Amino acid sequence: MRLSQVVFLSLLGFAAAAPAPDGLDSSAAVVADDFKPDWDAFESDFKLALEESKADASLAKRLNTQSASNVAYGQAIYAAGSAAVNQIKGLKNWNKAREQFTQLVTQGMMDHNPDPKTAVAAICYNKGYGIQNPEGIYGLHSEKISVWPASTDYDCFYMGKNNAFWSYGDGGTVNLFTRWQHGACRFDDKSDLYC
Repeated sequence: MRLSQVVFLSLLGFAAAAPAPDGLDSSAAVVADDFKPDWDAFESDFKLALEESKADASLAKRLNTQSASNVAYGQAIYAAGSAAVNQIKGLKNWNKAREQFTQLVTQGMMDHNPDPKTAVAAICYNKGYGIQNPEGIYGLHSEKISVWPASTDYDCFYMGKNNAFWSYGDGGTVNLFTRWQHGACRFDDKSDLYC
């Protein structure tokens, strides 16, 4: 073994034994296949974020995307997004984090729908899309997710009856997730939703 190899291997040993510098995320990574949402923690995080959105006048103003009656939808989406981010922060696999994020946000949206008679579906999508009747969507809010070094954002919103959502890009749970009330909507093979 040459001296250069011995020195190199010794340096590798020192690097492996050195503690991580402060400021780096040293939390244990969650194996994607083992991920199970903690719904109690999700509910707790949702409630905290909802209270924050109600107490912060400037945040409530930003969540008001169309009118005063729309604020409750925006607050629910904001709170669901905040709770979802807390759930997935241990995931290091970018695609798995995105899949879980879209599923958690839409579930939180449906579980805390401010007006289920009006809004029958929850949608999160991060590509181009069209809406048959833009006045029939509620609480449109951009939800951001990042797993260093990658990040993206999703348009999340509620959709009412007699409306359609058309996706113009890739489907799949990393880009799109929809939930709707039983019997209120149908999802076709082109990743489009009709309510």
